[in-house]
Amino acid sequence: MSTLKAHYIFTYQPFFSLTIHVFHPLPKNDSFEKPVVIFFHGGGWKQGSPLQFYPLCADLANNGIVAISATYRLITTHKITPFEALTDAKTAILWIKQSSNLLNINPKHLIIGGASVGGQLALMAALSEEIRPHALILFNPILDASPIGFGYELLGNAWQTLSPLHNLNNQLPSLLAFFGSNDRHIPLVTIQRFKDQLQQLNISHNIFIYNNQPHGFFNYNDGRNPFYHETLKETLSFLDKLGFLNYD
Repeated sequence: MSTLKAHYIFTYQPFFSLTIHVFHPLPKNDSFEKPVVIFFHGGGWKQGSPLQFYPLCADLANNGIVAISATYRLITTHKITPFEALTDAKTAILWIKQSSNLLNINPKHLIIGGASVGGQLALMAALSEEIRPHALILFNPILDASPIGFGYELLGNAWQTLSPLHNLNNQLPSLLAFFGSNDRHIPLVTIQRFKDQLQQLNISHNIFIYNNQPHGFFNYNDGRNPFYHETLKETLSFLDKLGFLNYD
């Protein structure tokens, strides 16, 4: 992963710097607008880096998709709360949509995703009327921010604002999600509640649960992690069914 470099890094926002790290299918010499996927890294809102999704972005770009790893402000470096992190995620998505000519993307073919709290941010952003992506790709997303879930001590009485399980509606797009059965932050009973709600709302979903795997089981780890390759395979299959691979 250390040898991977984004093709472009754009900085935006006048009062604090946020960046998007763009991997574009090469050669970039056509005018055709391509599908785009935007990922948000994990780290409990306190840490993490867009580098987490560099390998996946590179692999998706090799399959004809503009893949972006986006940043958001962190508690440890910017002294913000998770609510500002959600604002940043929405801002990033909207900036990317508004910059479609610059990025050579089709904003109507937008996919968003993320890992852990980044997946949570993606889910909550997807529920916003102004964003409404075509699909979601989620890696052990935090689903429950209630007192029995994850992050309540940082969210307090406003926890429901960032709790996907308590905000799902039938406007959610098709989604792909990966979980580990030994994830201490997302117990199996929570995953089952998520699946049940999606079923009740008639949301198309593909959910994979990998036995005996902990939180973050899917990370690249210098290419030696078989679960990275398994989740990549399923991600490519999902995108292929959407008609987004090697799009021309």
